[in-house]
Amino acid sequence: MPPHTPPMIQLTTPPTRQSADSEGVPISYCTILDLLETTEEVENYDYSGLCLPAEEPKIVEEALTELCQREAMKSEIQAIESNQTWDVSELPPKHKAIGLK
Repeated sequence: MPPHTPPMIQLTTPPTRQSADSEGVPISYCTILDLLETTEEVENYDYSGLCLPAEEPKIVEEALTELCQREAMKSEIQAIESNQTWDVSELPPKHKAIGLK
């Protein structure tokens, strides 16, 4: 039996003059129908490792009571540090810090 070959996705160019990325490469998009037709449904997926709280914590103290939330925060901080996303620094006078979720 031959391996499954997904149907070809027809890419389109958006109707805009800004249809190139910063390097001048044309940007292409596919339709949602193309995505739905070429996406295979996942069966028998093991969701046991997912952190799915009934309700998202409103404050960090709430999140810290759940092991999966603590692990998720630890993982996020490790990713931020390893990617060198930001550095801790002093806020300039008369400026307000932006909020983060």
